[in-house]
Order: sequence, then C-alpha cells, then structure tokens
Amino acid sequence: MKRSFFLKLLSGYILITVILSGAILLFSFGKIRGFYERSLTRDLESVGAALRPTVLPLLEKNVTPSLTPPSKSSTPPFTPA
Repeated sequence: MKRSFFLKLLSGYILITVILSGAILLFSFGKIRGFYERSLTRDLESVGAALRPTVLPLLEKNVTPSLTPPSKSSTPPFTPA
C-alpha cells in the first residue's frame, strides 16, 4: 500500500516530537530534583541555625526528653464546628 506524502511527513513530525519530548523529560527530572534538594538543604540549614540557641543548651545538659515532639495521641481529636 502506498502512503501519501502527508502521512509520511506527519509520521516524521510525530516521531521527532515524541523523541524530543522524552529527552526534555529526562533532562528536566534531574534538574528539578537537584533544585529541590538544594532548596530543601538551604531551608533546613536556616531552620537549624534558628533552633541552635534553643537546642544546644538542652543537648549540653543531656535533657533529650524535652526535644521529643508531643505524640499524636496527646492532642485532642479535631471536631469541625
């Protein structure tokens, strides 16, 4: 069966579009992950610097129970108004 010129051209453009889309996805996933890790690291470092004056004396006195977060069972259940 003979394919028309339009179908040959369309299939070529579709193939190029699919290949380039896949290449862009592979490239962008790595870049987005790297950006996320860098921004998360920067944010956690700033939180750590802000908490340092509060946490350091407790660690020096070995008062670690004060550092544990409250358990979820100690909070009252949420009841909508």
